[in-house]
Amino acid sequence: MSRRVSAGWAVATAVAVCGLALLVLGGGGVRLSLAGVALALGAGASYAGYTVATARALDEGAEPAVTAAVSFCVAGLVLLPALALTDLRWVGSASGLAMVAYLALVPTVLAYRMFTVGLRGIAPATASTLALAEPVVATVLGVAVLGERLGALGWAGAALVLAGLALAGHDALSRHEERVPA
Repeated sequence: MSRRVSAGWAVATAVAVCGLALLVLGGGGVRLSLAGVALALGAGASYAGYTVATARALDEGAEPAVTAAVSFCVAGLVLLPALALTDLRWVGSASGLAMVAYLALVPTVLAYRMFTVGLRGIAPATASTLALAEPVVATVLGVAVLGERLGALGWAGAALVLAGLALAGHDALSRHEERVPA
């Protein structure tokens, strides 16, 4: 699988990232923190690194489940010192244990297992761009379920993110069709 990105991917990603910026700024009353922006950029770079490393391991024959398990064990070890600074009393309650079980099984094990399997058929760059759907889904759920408000700028940003994702999907399909003989 090629690690080169296409011009179509670059345009799609630029559109989606601009939309993401509008989505964040369109939330109303948003105060940006330099430390928060730096942490978000670091998280994004880590996610991209995880995606590329996982795709490379899969290309070399690694099993998706093993790849995901090793990645999360390493991440757990890196975060272990944070336990010393965290109040974990809530975990001892029934609702705390239920939350830990849910977070471990659904958004971690199940979601990353599906993501890792999906990396067998899609370029890591495209997968990373398509993952930008997550903030749009979270925003829509916040508005629909929690009653949060989103201004016109935020809705325009969500639309741009979705347009960027559509462009990325179209680009991925067109590049796939170029490689597959008719």
